[in-house]
Amino acid sequence: MPFHHADPGTAESVWLASDRWDAVPALDVPAVAHRYARVLVVSAHPDDETLGVGGLVADLAQVGARLQVLVATDGVHALARSPTRAGGGQRWWTPYDAAYIAEVVAIPAIPGR
Repeated sequence: MPFHHADPGTAESVWLASDRWDAVPALDVPAVAHRYARVLVVSAHPDDETLGVGGLVADLAQVGARLQVLVATDGVHALARSPTRAGGGQRWWTPYDAAYIAEVVAIPAIPGR
């Protein structure tokens, strides 16, 4: 089935009404924090980690998990092709931004990165 970003997608009410959710177990966040010494969140672009698993990251930080976030790119090349960014190609994310976000959700900074 082809997909295009402009397609309307599935209505939220359809997702919520599905009985498939009954088979999805709730994540035991304290158990995850206890079982793993560290949790690494990997994202391709800046803010993917926030949009994708930001709530989970905040929950894990709240129960004392040691978190690190690895952002693979600064997003500048994606912006160059963006129809929604005038001029494109500007860096809108900096290491300072990442350090601030990490501080807000209590993720320790990695020195020199």
